[in-house]
Amino acid sequence: MRFSALAITPALLLTLALPTASFAVDKCQAKVNTKTGALEVSAAHVGANPRWGGDAGAVNVAFADVGTCFAGGKLSKCHLGAPGTLAERTPPEGCIVYVNDGGTPCAALIKGCTPGARMRNASFTALNDSRGVVFNGVFRPEADLHNVNLTGADLSGANLTQARLYNANLAHANLAGADLSGGGDLSDIDLSSANLTGANLSDAVLCFANLNNADLRGANLTGAEFGGANLLLADFGGADLTSVLWWGQGPTTCPDGTRSDTNGSSPQSCCAHLNGKVPAACSP
Repeated sequence: MRFSALAITPALLLTLALPTASFAVDKCQAKVNTKTGALEVSAAHVGANPRWGGDAGAVNVAFADVGTCFAGGKLSKCHLGAPGTLAERTPPEGCIVYVNDGGTPCAALIKGCTPGARMRNASFTALNDSRGVVFNGVFRPEADLHNVNLTGADLSGANLTQARLYNANLAHANLAGADLSGGGDLSDIDLSSANLTGANLSDAVLCFANLNNADLRGANLTGAEFGGANLLLADFGGADLTSVLWWGQGPTTCPDGTRSDTNGSSPQSCCAHLNGKVPAACSP
């Protein structure tokens, strides 16, 4: 029996050299598990490194269980957050989950979802535990967050203008560059050891607030009210403290440990008692 040689033509060589065509992510679905309340996302033709997001232009969040729910180019019931967390059950504010692998995103509408601003878009840790949580600037002005526990949360750059944060716990929170201006009620708030560098706290009401060891370098505190606040060891280096009210509801504990009513200042002030830190401006 004779075998004929395979004829290798230029056209065949070109065909062999071309890469296999890739497919855009499609067949996206987002459903709520009726037993657990968890949002589950599925999709086909998915390449490496799948991501999700609540905005078609910002699909950059990893699925919590991508190591087990993604295989063979398919996403199967992937979760937005870890089991037992709020993130697992919190939909994006537009009620649409976008899935992408670096190409064109695929969109899945969450049926029965009510659109509206969420406390955050993506990252929740353990339920009722905000340590290390990342907030993505999805706060509305005048947000009512009084009594909330946001210990250690990342609120950097958040829009909290005119927010009601009285008696809230934001100890060790990252509020760098956040906007808390507009006269919002921050009385009795715990901001101990918080990062408030570059934050805007102009006209904020901080009566009886705990700012022990807080970092307020470069912050704007013009017109803020500190009456009764604890500012022990707070760093106001480069901060604007123009027209601050240091007494009002009661004497303020200054960064150097003195009190505004007994440290010899008149009117009451902490301007000369900032523990050696030099503000950009300070009055009275």
